[in-house]
Amino acid sequence: MKQMTKSTDVRSELLYLKKQIQITESKISFTSDPKLLDALSYEMLGFKSRMGYLLENAKSDIFRY
Repeated sequence: MKQMTKSTDVRSELLYLKKQIQITESKISFTSDPKLLDALSYEMLGFKSRMGYLLENAKSDIFRY
């Protein structure tokens, strides 16, 4: 049961990150301020990095069992 809860949590966080990436992409397309573009780029990098981390952990959990 605990494994199911963990996978549900990872799935919900991945969906959240996907939505945040879409929102950030939208903000990037509507701004021209270089400083704001830099900030949004770093924000996007953080979301993608977190998503990659979660996916790698999920893959290793799958192959562990």
